[in-house]
Amino acid sequence: MLIEYFRTIRDKEEREHKRRCWPRIFWFLGLQGILEDERLTVQQAIVEGWKWFLDPEQYPVRYGEAGRAAEVWREMGVEWQERFLQSFVVNEKKLELVRGGVGDRGSRLAESLGYLLEFWALGSQIDVDHPAVTPPDLARHMPKCYVCGEQLKKEEIGGTAAHRPVQAACGHLSGYVCLRKWFTRHADCPQCGGELSGSQYQASPEAVLESYDRELKWLHPPIEFKDAETPHSMLDKLLLIFETAEEIRGRLKHWGAYADGMHSEWARLQDTGAYLARERLLSVLKMDTAGYRHAVLLHVRVGARRLWIDSLDQVIPV
Repeated sequence: MLIEYFRTIRDKEEREHKRRCWPRIFWFLGLQGILEDERLTVQQAIVEGWKWFLDPEQYPVRYGEAGRAAEVWREMGVEWQERFLQSFVVNEKKLELVRGGVGDRGSRLAESLGYLLEFWALGSQIDVDHPAVTPPDLARHMPKCYVCGEQLKKEEIGGTAAHRPVQAACGHLSGYVCLRKWFTRHADCPQCGGELSGSQYQASPEAVLESYDRELKWLHPPIEFKDAETPHSMLDKLLLIFETAEEIRGRLKHWGAYADGMHSEWARLQDTGAYLARERLLSVLKMDTAGYRHAVLLHVRVGARRLWIDSLDQVIPV
């Protein structure tokens, strides 16, 4: 393939260059080898695949977006890592959960986090993504909000009022809406200047959904996905690799025009991923199993298409 279609990989530096697709290809080959290893059980293969995903020398951590995940994994410690890996156990109870429905607390929190990751990828600031705040003790004296100067009301503690009193990790009080706006520009306390980025606010899945809906209206509308019709089957696509090198090179002469269209499609697909993440979270909250599975299927297709475009964009035809 290298000789016939692409520039030769000259050395290790070229092979590992961030703008090349080869580190990603090599990582996927390694993952494929793990998943196809018949000496491993399903559970063992998943565990080894997870460790391969978090390997600091491999593509996801070194060049991709898994650096933060790997950092959190290291900070967990051996005991918590082992407890986490137990979630990969494949047993009858877990299979029954898969065959059953959605809506349990774990799936709600998981989809909330997944939604957050989608918007991080877009570079958007979500208003519930901020340092931790908690309701203050009812016995505390309620001062004025340090941000806006408005009097904080004890009867609004723990409620849903926009300006309800909340306490930052340093102990200082502010109105929630004011502190939330402050956190869009700062990661410290507006009163004492104490660093607060080390802890994270745990918003409810419902609050996460409302927050994202305020952001979605600024994105492009989602792309409509439909199942491919014949003759564009997967078998037809597979047959393309058996074309002669001259035929493929001929098709790639006008690559620039194709690339421009693909860049635009990639951006639309990224926005579409945010919409599909919303459908997944909404389906979990509504306990709509069929809707959730359909949204997951489309999300996988969107991700696969983005990965395909990204890979094509990074290879350089002769």
